[in-house]
Amino acid sequence: MRAIVWLHEDGLRLDDCRELPALFVFDDALMRRLGYGLKRITFIYETLVELEVTIRRGDTASEVQRFAAEHGAETLRLRPTVCPERLAIIADLARHFAIDELPEPVFVTAPERLDLKRFSRYWRRVGAQAMLPTAKQG
Repeated sequence: MRAIVWLHEDGLRLDDCRELPALFVFDDALMRRLGYGLKRITFIYETLVELEVTIRRGDTASEVQRFAAEHGAETLRLRPTVCPERLAIIADLARHFAIDELPEPVFVTAPERLDLKRFSRYWRRVGAQAMLPTAKQG
């Protein structure tokens, strides 16, 4: 099965899937709904230019489907997310593709309801747990 990688803001890395075509979509409507500001968008862009990734602008689901068709892909690989907006997009894409969620080390066990619009609000909820020592990875 051919696969592509959909990079989204909750997982901007390709270290374990560099051999696959990768896509990031700047989705204006989604970013507006999520309250992204210029600094966050700039950070995302500066991160992306360091990666070998195709960058497009438009509706995320449509652009992912188009990119997959261009590459003859049947599988969509992506990082896990807790963002309800992205989870809805993934559910929609799962109607068309096999979804392969790439493993991520657990940073914190997040509470069920999180305010993801401001990092400081998120950090107040998880900061103490995040600063605990971690086991060394082999």
